[in-house]
Amino acid sequence: MNRTWNAIFLGALLAAGAGSEVARADALKKYQADHVVPQKREIDDEAERAAVGDAQLHIERGSQMRDAGRMDEARAEWRVGGEQFQHLADRFRSSEWRLTYQRAALENFYRAGEWTLAADAADKLRADPTANDVSRAIASRFGAGALQQEAFAQIKAGGLEPLKIPGGKTALKPRPPPTVWRRFIDLADVYSQVHASDAQVKNAAEIAANFELLTGQVELSYHNVEEARQRLARIMDRFPGTPESADAAALYANSYLMTGDDAGRRTALEKARPAIHAALVKQQELAKSNPEAAQQAERISKMEEQLQKQEQQQGYAGAVAMLNAGKAAEAAQAFERYAADNKDDPDAAGALYNAGVAWDKAGNHKSAAAVREKLLADYPDSKLAPKAMLALASARSHAKEHGAAAKLYADYLAKYPKSEERCLALQNLGVETDLGGSKAEGARRYHDFASDPKCAAEDPNSAARLLYRAGALYAEAKQDQKAIEAWSQLSSLKGVTDTVAKSQVADAKAQIALAKARLKKAPKGK
Repeated sequence: MNRTWNAIFLGALLAAGAGSEVARADALKKYQADHVVPQKREIDDEAERAAVGDAQLHIERGSQMRDAGRMDEARAEWRVGGEQFQHLADRFRSSEWRLTYQRAALENFYRAGEWTLAADAADKLRADPTANDVSRAIASRFGAGALQQEAFAQIKAGGLEPLKIPGGKTALKPRPPPTVWRRFIDLADVYSQVHASDAQVKNAAEIAANFELLTGQVELSYHNVEEARQRLARIMDRFPGTPESADAAALYANSYLMTGDDAGRRTALEKARPAIHAALVKQQELAKSNPEAAQQAERISKMEEQLQKQEQQQGYAGAVAMLNAGKAAEAAQAFERYAADNKDDPDAAGALYNAGVAWDKAGNHKSAAAVREKLLADYPDSKLAPKAMLALASARSHAKEHGAAAKLYADYLAKYPKSEERCLALQNLGVETDLGGSKAEGARRYHDFASDPKCAAEDPNSAARLLYRAGALYAEAKQDQKAIEAWSQLSSLKGVTDTVAKSQVADAKAQIALAKARLKKAPKGK
């Protein structure tokens, strides 16, 4: 009989044969599903011996057909062999070899690709009252594998919906998995419990972890999130360091995205992170001698990077949620923590900017200014730096630090000469210079604003008021010629609609006449 397949099934019945009841029970315990099918000379019963010979003949023919490349014929022979061994197990229930026959039936149904028959045979084997953990492990391994194959075949044929794990917040519709998946989950659970007894394969733990991971994926696909989380958490605990534990950890954390549970996701990320890192370290160690482990290590490394990014986003999103909920001070602190923990992240500058906004909303303008200064110092080339500079200048103005405000507006104009906020900065530069006590310089800044065609066209009323003020400041500084230039420009300004500005236009003509008179009276050379 061909022994190349990784499994032997599980099962054992009470059985009766020659000798005492104790002897019969002992025999059944002795010959569990891991025992080889007996040679004909070992079988006392003539009918049983003949039936075993017939079954083995079909299995040998199947192997011959396989070697000849005639797989359809091979599978047909294996199916017949499986049926005959199943008949043997059902007919000779007191035989000491009964569990061996049941395993052979299961094994050959599996080889034949008869997934449902294999699963039925596995159920019989694992349910046998005399089956020990070895037999149950063999049965559940083959049975779960057969049902997995059957489910994928149904998906390919369109008879079963593909597994699709929801992403992001989803309108969940929990429902029981279809029968094929439900049976798979049941057998996978059995194998998880008894896989340590499965000495016929060297990778029993890996198979168990794979089965468990698939059960979690199935439950998630059918929106049974809580059930899935329990299974995924169990994988992290039972199979640490395996690729499956890393996959389970990522799914576990992402399941909280589906339900929109931000607080739960933060906790889940704390649990998932060490599980993924442990798997990475283990696979890197194995990679020294195992190319497959090297590939797994590379994949898990990317997974860890993605998890770290998600954790960062979670922290950022949490800060945004706090700000939207009116918890401005807490949000500001959260944004600052994010920026401190993720200095090289593209969102770090945005976090500092939002921290400034949050501190302003909390009424803590000193902290708002400090965080904006940090943004400008650490991320001077950020797209948010111009806005931060304007906001900081405004804060300095409100604090009556007009010299500092004027410098910030001047730096802004030098660094961003084509900014959309250029006119605002020009206007405010004049105001801050004026309020800071530099009258003539303030007048010049006002004149610059009004002389800019774009600024004057966008806000002629402000241009009018500033030109009037520029003229007055020039006159106060004994610069009557410049005052006349400012007031003359005001007199010809178009688009003025504000009542105050119109009155200043009218008064500018009188002020021009007075300035000219002062110039005539002034001594020559002055």
